[in-house]
Amino acid sequence: MSYEPRKSPPAESAFATHTEAAARLLSDAILSGDIAPGTRLNIRALSEGTGLGPTPIREALANLAGRGLVTFAGQRGFRVVPVSPQDLQSIMTARTVVEKGALALSMDRGTEDWEVEIVASLHRLKMFTDNPPTDIDKRIDTFERVHWRFHLSLIGACGSDHLIAIYQDLYEQTRRYRSLMLKTDVDPDQAYEKHSLLAQFCLSRDKRRALEMLSGHNNMLLSTIYGPVAEAAEKV
Repeated sequence: MSYEPRKSPPAESAFATHTEAAARLLSDAILSGDIAPGTRLNIRALSEGTGLGPTPIREALANLAGRGLVTFAGQRGFRVVPVSPQDLQSIMTARTVVEKGALALSMDRGTEDWEVEIVASLHRLKMFTDNPPTDIDKRIDTFERVHWRFHLSLIGACGSDHLIAIYQDLYEQTRRYRSLMLKTDVDPDQAYEKHSLLAQFCLSRDKRRALEMLSGHNNMLLSTIYGPVAEAAEKV
């Protein structure tokens, strides 16, 4: 397969090693859908496409296999893990459990700084709504960035870096599936309205409504993505 990264390879100073640079480039490409589910990953082609050596590419792929993004099967080499409705359901179940637990802790422990960060991240979503980029790829990339910042702000006061790391991994796994839906477009107005209500429940410390809203948000995401995922799974 041929792969041209959206950005030039990072300078080595930006990462501890070239392996980390390769892992970052490839994981971003897989999670965004630039490299499609089920795609065979040719080390030489990836090396030429990224400007990084075959050794760091191979080590990066082994790293991504440990994260569940690629598989390795002997002579067949590396492939991007296929998508499936069952895997999506499993990821969303785990994400909802972790996110609700972290949010409940944040609502118990959150200080004024936590509230300020929620308001700031919601404002970024509002700015996106009011003036979304005209280019669809840039619009999707911007949404992904502000959407992640918002959800991270909600659980930011949970008091556990490990819990946040687990959530981030599950969120990124969801991102790979969500990209199948966002390849068409993203609705800016809908992106803000539902998150605004969730933020209000969190800021007022209405834990019951906040957790119910979060569950509903994730269930809606699951139902929205399910159709495109089923179609993509049939093509692999």
